[in-house]
Amino acid sequence: MSAVVFTPDSAAEAQFLPPVAELAGSLLLGNRGYFGTAYLHALDQVGGAFIVRGTANVDPLIVRALGPEAEALKRFEGKRLKAVAGKLSKYRSVDMDACFPVGRDTFRCRLVAHTNPREDLPRYLVTNLKRETFSVAQVADGYRLTWQVELLFKEWKSSFANLHAFDTSNPHLAEGLIWAALCAAVLTRYCAHMTQRLMRAAIATQKVASCIRHVLTDIVQALLHDHRQLNGAVIRTVNYLSRNARRAHPKRDRLTGRLKLGLEHVYAAA
Repeated sequence: MSAVVFTPDSAAEAQFLPPVAELAGSLLLGNRGYFGTAYLHALDQVGGAFIVRGTANVDPLIVRALGPEAEALKRFEGKRLKAVAGKLSKYRSVDMDACFPVGRDTFRCRLVAHTNPREDLPRYLVTNLKRETFSVAQVADGYRLTWQVELLFKEWKSSFANLHAFDTSNPHLAEGLIWAALCAAVLTRYCAHMTQRLMRAAIATQKVASCIRHVLTDIVQALLHDHRQLNGAVIRTVNYLSRNARRAHPKRDRLTGRLKLGLEHVYAAA
């Protein structure tokens, strides 16, 4: 089952995480708002995996540190992260075994530090994925998939779905407008995936959200007034989207984009 939880801007995201038992055998991807050592420790114990960005104040004990070429960096071993954070920037990446306090116990997992020239401190990714199976680059690529969530929100806020602040104090009207926006967003995704499967083409959902208004009226009119026109309206929609909403660089997606880790489009996975 898939679920989406809407929260106030003032609410912390971590309190809405699912019970760890539901994530056994799954991979949790999360930004800094979802970082919590107790939760990650419990998730590891039930057999779940995670890649979560650490907060700026993390300060675990470094047990082991490896450089970009898997060379041992003994100068960092046995020290707290904050004590050596300024020195990590000399390396493109540092792959560490770190011990985080969890109550009276400690939780040992990987801490991957990536240098970002636009920031003072490295970006910290905390994961329990095994080093022997998942490289530093794969951990970083896995975390990048969280950007798909941001793109989904952008799609919901597009001019078609129009999910944004509503000018009403009536909670019932606001709820109705939210549901209407989400229904529109789901419809665009359905049309995008339908086009991918029928035409076996990589379709950009953002482009679908921008241009679907030009053909969707025919489908709605057919549903409301004459079902005999529905088949033709759907065919015109699929043909239109296959011409105007294809992904710009499908080959690049496999090299550096979201398909780099082996994900497939819906038509390939069908």
